[in-house]
Amino acid sequence: MRKNILIGNWKMNLNNQDSVDLVNKILSKSPKKQKVDLVFAPSFTELHTIGNMCVNYHNVFVAAQDCSTNTKGAFTGEVSANMIASFHVDYVILGHSERRQNFNETNLILEKKISNALSNNLKVIFCCGESLEQRKKGEHFDWVKKQISDSIFSFSENQFVNI
Repeated sequence: MRKNILIGNWKMNLNNQDSVDLVNKILSKSPKKQKVDLVFAPSFTELHTIGNMCVNYHNVFVAAQDCSTNTKGAFTGEVSANMIASFHVDYVILGHSERRQNFNETNLILEKKISNALSNNLKVIFCCGESLEQRKKGEHFDWVKKQISDSIFSFSENQFVNI
């Protein structure tokens, strides 16, 4: 049976001190033996700090909010899975609805990001979903099914366990 996971995603909120204060407050109130894994997903600028704060906790992990399709190169502002993995980061969240919509991330792009993440020993938290309009039209099940099948069904069983 899979363990329950509670994920807190900062999105583009909280500066360094706010992030430290939030994580300290949560960790101070968390029981030593908990039935839930906690995953903090701060902004890229806070990954190093939050990763170091959580490294000695058994059920506490850190996630990046995204990663690049590229492994390295002249891609100003992009963050590779390898860069993320060099910190105390265990997960990367991919497929956010706002990234799909605002940055035109396709299922093919997400498949590349997933591949990069898995190649760098990151576990993937895969997001999928539909718009309100698609739900009202009754298209949501087909839409979500396509997101999943086009993005993650090409991976092997050994890779799939980390998605």
